This record gives sequence, C-alpha cells and structure tokens, in this order.
Amino acid sequence: MKGKKISCIILCMALCLALSSCSRNGKNGQNYDDAANELSISIFDRGNVPASEGSYEDNRWSQFIEQETGIKITWVPVPRARSREALNTRFAAGTAPDLVVEFDRNFFVQLYNQGVLASVDGFIKDYSTEYKQYLEDNADLKQYVTFSDGKMYALTNRRAHVATRGVWVRKDWLDKLGLSMPTTNEELLDVLRVIVNSDPDGNGKKDTEGIVFNSNSAPFVFQDMFTCRDWYVEGDTVVNSRLTDRYEAYLTFVKTLYDEGLMYREYITDKTCQAQDQVWTSGNAAITWGAWGIGSSKYPSLVANIPSADIMPMEMVSTQFGRNGHFQDPPAQRYIALNNDIKNPKAAIKLLDWYLSDGWFPLTYGIEGEHYQLNDGVPVIIDKEKNKNELDYNIDYVLLTKATSNPTWFTKKYPADPFNQKLGYLEGLALETALKHTYRRDLPYTPDINEIVMFNAEFDPILEEITETVISKGAAMSPAQGMEKIRSEWVRLGGERIEQLYQQWYDENKSQFISKTE
Repeated sequence: MKGKKISCIILCMALCLALSSCSRNGKNGQNYDDAANELSISIFDRGNVPASEGSYEDNRWSQFIEQETGIKITWVPVPRARSREALNTRFAAGTAPDLVVEFDRNFFVQLYNQGVLASVDGFIKDYSTEYKQYLEDNADLKQYVTFSDGKMYALTNRRAHVATRGVWVRKDWLDKLGLSMPTTNEELLDVLRVIVNSDPDGNGKKDTEGIVFNSNSAPFVFQDMFTCRDWYVEGDTVVNSRLTDRYEAYLTFVKTLYDEGLMYREYITDKTCQAQDQVWTSGNAAITWGAWGIGSSKYPSLVANIPSADIMPMEMVSTQFGRNGHFQDPPAQRYIALNNDIKNPKAAIKLLDWYLSDGWFPLTYGIEGEHYQLNDGVPVIIDKEKNKNELDYNIDYVLLTKATSNPTWFTKKYPADPFNQKLGYLEGLALETALKHTYRRDLPYTPDINEIVMFNAEFDPILEEITETVISKGAAMSPAQGMEKIRSEWVRLGGERIEQLYQQWYDENKSQFISKTE
C-alpha cells in the first residue's frame, strides 16, 4: 500500500513537471530559454522616415532598441492606411510577425476568433516583472485586452491623456461686447447671436461666422453636448441614445445654429476644414470647435493676421440633460498581440518589460543633451528641426509607454520668450479644460458582433441623411419628424434585434467592466 502511495506521488510530480514544461515550451518542444533571441514586429509605415535616417527596418532607433535589449528585431512595415488588410494577408499566408501592433481592439477580436493569437496570461505570469506590476496598478486596462474566454490576448498601456475634443473662443470679442463665457447651450446661442449681429471686427460688414469646425466630425461634436453619441446603460438596460429625446434636442439645437446663421453652413462640403480654418485665422469667426490642442487653435496664424486677437478654451456647456464632457478617448492606447506561432514569447515579454522600465523615455524624447534638456524634470526640445529629422518618425517604435501629460508642463516645454510662453499657457489650459468634465462612456468598447456591424453599415448612412435633412433643409423636416423617421427606420431594418444583441452582450460581459477607480 505504501509503495502505491509513493508511485502515485511520483506520477503526480511528473505530471506537474510536464505541465510546467508545456507552459514554457514551443509547439515543437523547444525550451524558450534555448530559443533564438529574435523577434519580428509589425510597425506602421507612414512614409515619414527621412532618407538620411535609413528605413523603417533599419535606423538609429531600431539599432538603439537592439543594442539596449540584446534582442535581434526584424521590423515589418505595414501601410498605415491598409494595416489591417496587410496583416490579415500575412496571417493567411503564415508570414505574420511575432508581435502585431494596432489601435483597433475589434481587429484583435477578429484575429482571436480565427485562433491566430496567443494568450498572454501565462507568459506575463512567468516572465514579466514590469508589465505585471503595471497591470496591477492599472487594473481597468485589463478589460480591454481580455476576450470572451476570460483570457488576455494583448498588452496595452494608458494614454498620456484622453483629451480629444475642445473649443477655442475669441475672448477679446467677449470682452469687447461685455459677454461672459457661456455655460449652457442656451447661453451659447445668445452669445453667438450677439457676436454675429454686432460686427465685432469693426469692418462694417455682417460677415462674422459664429462657429467653424477644425475637424471633420462637424456638427456631430454637439452630440457630446447632449450625450447622444453612443449606447448607454440606464439601470441595467442598454439604450441607444440616438433613439432618445436627447437626440431630438441635439437636432433642435444644431438646426437653430444653422437656420440662424450661427454656424458655418458649408461644413458639408468643406470636409477638410481648410475653408473654415481660413475663416478663423483671418479673424472672421467667434469659435473654432473640434480638437483641443494649441495646433487646432491656429493661434500663430490668427495673431499674425489679427495681432489683437485673444483666445481661450471653453468648457463643454450644460443642457437640460446635465453636463457631459468633451469627447475623450478610451484609456487604452495601442494593442500589442503575440502571434500564436511565436517562437520565443519570453523574449517578447522581456522586450515589453524593457519598454516600461528603461525604453519608453529615450524613445519618446530622444537622447538628453542631443534632443532635449531637462527643465525642472520636464524634457525641453533643444532643436525642433533636429528632432523633426531624427526623432519625430519614431512614434511607432514606442510600443509601450508610461508617458503622462501634466497641464503645468507646457510652459516649461516651450521657449522662454513671451509668445511661446503664451502658447504653452494656452495649451496647458486647453488640456485642463478638455478634461475638466467627465465624458460619459458606459461601455468601454463596442461589441464585435458581425450582425451589429452589418446593421450599422446599413443604418448609419440613413441616420446621417435624416440628420442632415433636419439640420440643413429648412422646413422640409422638423426635429420631431426627423426622430419619428429615425425610429421607424430603426424598426424597419430590425433594430429591435440589435438591442437584444447589445443587451445580451452587456449581460455576459458586464462583470469584467471596471473603471479606473474600482
């Protein structure tokens, strides 16, 4: 009897060792410690590597990474505009790189469904120190890389900030006309009415535009104001906000802007916003709405034409439905997945650990004394032209980063002259303003369900057409009529089935949805 017990113990120990070995061995039984210290990694080809720097496959930064990590890396460029198509082709041909990089979570869900991605849970547990700790400190990121079987199939990091949209206002006009910064949608209408009808530039003409747009999302940015861009959770029920009274209020507001001449009416044809930028920089508009950054403000061009111009960022105004924030990106930045055929996942995890410990800073800011100098801990560019040639193309080599954006940094990063300090002040204030109010996002990401994707491909153009008709066709269709038409089209196309799919998906996945504070 005692001998049987000993035999059982030995058998169990052997089984455990075998399982342990399996977790570390490749498909052919190769131990990862003995595997070649080599990796292939996809990288976006944006066509911006200067000839003097080499190519995407071989340049100062690809060499820097190899020298610092001791890992031989083959960089596999894929066209940025066709990256998913190019990667799909490589997977089909069996030539996909070991590490695949993309920004679209749904793309990785598709690869997961094809069975071509490796689960990374065990690799992180066995080989990681930095990323393992990073994921513990940023637990809300785990939901973005966990798929339907409850395992993780990618790595990601937190964005430096999530600010995307913002508003710039001609403050000098507000001061000149004795107007306060609007805080509600009704106040915004009143302010625009006064400005448009008061000849604030003093040229004796009624040619002032109220709102122009600096991004091609016009006028859909106002959906954020009325919280009607997305699907939300009311109680425990998933609701399409585009079918609610909030969307009708949005239509009413934008139609008022259009009908009263308080917004740029040719936004439909000016998809690049070049004409609207010209209106703004020539000093003929009160507000430019779209992106938050100082670049979108076109401040240097504006003051070159109108030296007395002064601008300020504006908080998102409130409505009868409360105050939503300007649109903000999800916190997860890019995704890095491991090909299921990877020969050395240990090297991949060690490389990504290096990024979070030692690599991200020099890859982001360059070499101290050559590309930047520190000002109170903030990296300040030494020579913009040098960095433009030697560093700016480097963005896609930064696979993981701990970079953050502090609004107080900007004045330290800009040169010390008064004009550049004003730029730094405005950019810091714009970031702070863009993040001041929480942007409502009840669901961290949209479900990758083919039936929903196909439905949206048919319904969204109809919704856009109805929306444009309500806004720009005068009495042809009122907001109430538009909503009736939207809801009827939703039902006609089978929208009730889509609601059921959303609800089922939410019920099945809500347990893994967490916020940063949880």
